[in-house]
Amino acid sequence: MSANALLIARLPLPPAPASAAAPAPSALLRPLGNDDLDALTDLWLRAYPPEVTAGETPGSAHDDFARAFEGDYGALVPDAALAAMTADTLTGAILTVIRAPWDDAPDCPFVIELFVAPEARRRSGLGRTLLRTAAAALSARGESRLALRVERDNHPALALYTAEGFRPA
Repeated sequence: MSANALLIARLPLPPAPASAAAPAPSALLRPLGNDDLDALTDLWLRAYPPEVTAGETPGSAHDDFARAFEGDYGALVPDAALAAMTADTLTGAILTVIRAPWDDAPDCPFVIELFVAPEARRRSGLGRTLLRTAAAALSARGESRLALRVERDNHPALALYTAEGFRPA
């Protein structure tokens, strides 16, 4: 597995690039809740390649998300921890904490997860919509920066984050 990169952006994010996919019109965004744990677990296991989820079982992934909801990775920001629903099916999610607990994490909100169903990727705009909606909510709360980690070989995610103004921390 490749190393990850720690990225940070100033808020508010710059206007979306002209080449960006339009916002996902068919997806309804709503706050994530404990009732979403099973669907969130299933989607996460489908969204990432096997080398990322290696060693994870549905039970361990479910427990990890439960710990996220309990605040073990920082307090979730309700209006920046979102589910993307398409026809009553979870198709994407972003989980953002007010401050991440890791020593190398910047002192700002942190995206601990952002993932989209494989069938809803690539030019659908769903990942961008989740990211921009969470960033706008954080900016409205007075936050001036947002950070995240991404695998260096995840070229589609890196392209999205770079286009949205994220740079190495």
